[in-house]
Amino acid sequence: MARGRDHIRYLQTGVVATDAAIKQKRGNVIRFLRGWNRALKFYLDNPEVMIPYIQKKLAVSDAKMARRMYDEDHQVISLTGILNADAAREILDTAREALRVKETVPLERVFDFSLAQEAMK
Repeated sequence: MARGRDHIRYLQTGVVATDAAIKQKRGNVIRFLRGWNRALKFYLDNPEVMIPYIQKKLAVSDAKMARRMYDEDHQVISLTGILNADAAREILDTAREALRVKETVPLERVFDFSLAQEAMK
């Protein structure tokens, strides 16, 4: 048995959108991200609600195990949704290796944190 973060350090959900969707519906994306951030904050601030939810949703009968799962998540969740350059580079390099892409891909071609920054306002 292993934890996901033992193999991929930046294991968290993310939001992906096409350039066209961002250009056409930027306001909707920002509103979605604000809701996303509120949901993450609720998750982090309410273990008494979320641990039973983890048990039910993931069929974890052991409450101690559900608590450990929650505690593991709690350590790595980012409320800003913004990665530092080293983390973004590591994720990109892992993806390049998995996809056997030879050329270097600029971070800004894949990551656009301007939306996350705007959603925090």
